Amino acid sequence: MTRILRLPDYGAPVGIPAPASWDPASQAAYDRGFADGRASGHESGRLDAEPVTRAITHAITTCAAEVTRAKNEIDTHILQIAEMYVTTVLRHVPDARTNGLLIRIAEAIDAVDTGPIVVSVRSDMVERISAMIGSATGQTNVVVAADDSLSFGEFRLRTEWAEAEGTWDRYLDAARTAIEMYIAEQQP
Repeated sequence: MTRILRLPDYGAPVGIPAPASWDPASQAAYDRGFADGRASGHESGRLDAEPVTRAITHAITTCAAEVTRAKNEIDTHILQIAEMYVTTVLRHVPDARTNGLLIRIAEAIDAVDTGPIVVSVRSDMVERISAMIGSATGQTNVVVAADDSLSFGEFRLRTEWAEAEGTWDRYLDAARTAIEMYIAEQQP
């Protein structure tokens, strides 16, 4: 038991010289080596990062180009679908018969100045449109003329100063222009 409580005897202290890193010349060499290693590590890292940076840049550029291409394709499809919709609706408009045509003609007459007005419609509609315009608008300065180049439900209106065209092609052009303007507003 006395052996456990006694301090061990290590003998006299041994003279150990200071580590080499504590020497000023060695410390300077260490610092220089550290700086050189750090610089070469940074350069090596930069060289390793360049291909990765190029690959990432290429990926981002490719993605942006694909997004733009897809957006343009979607815009084109939107125009095509809208044009198909308008075309389908306009094909069924003649079912509105004379009343729909009369409404469109009355709106055009209201939009132009007073004065002599010539409304052109298909020859089989001249009498009905003449009678309806006189009773619906109360204007006596309207002349209804026959134009067999027009399809059923189409009209042309001419005054001394203006012209209005109520043809299906004109309606399609107006719808197409409106959609194109909307899409142009949406693009950055």
